[in-house]
Amino acid sequence: MANAPLRVGHVVFNVADVARSVKFYTELVGLQVAARRDDAAFLTCGTQHHDIALFQVPAGTVPGEPLAVGLNHVALQLPDRAALRARYDMLRERDVPVRTTEHNVTLSIYFPDPDGNRIELFCDRYADGLEVMRTKGPMARPMDIEQLERL
Repeated sequence: MANAPLRVGHVVFNVADVARSVKFYTELVGLQVAARRDDAAFLTCGTQHHDIALFQVPAGTVPGEPLAVGLNHVALQLPDRAALRARYDMLRERDVPVRTTEHNVTLSIYFPDPDGNRIELFCDRYADGLEVMRTKGPMARPMDIEQLERL
């Protein structure tokens, strides 16, 4: 399609505590700080200026209700199943609640950040996920993380 977007450029979260969120996203998700100021941080996967920005909201701001209209989740791609398992283990070691899901085109884990925003880390199952999606359609079911290498 002419003039169609090329990709998602970045996602911006409003957060209660920028420092806490930076620690979470760098230590548990694996992002890097590209730039920082008192009320904001710009995080990168390492190849572009920023993939996620964090903006601190004023004290006393009430977060939205779960499943309310607004952002559902942000998905970040990992290189392979081993990386997915390593992140899963790291999150569980820190007592972060993690949900595992097998999709037709990806293997995924979902978890909240410190402000309750849902994050998905995933690895692709196929080289041509678009073709799989077009032929098989979407699918989601619980995934046994111990079976990760067999899926």
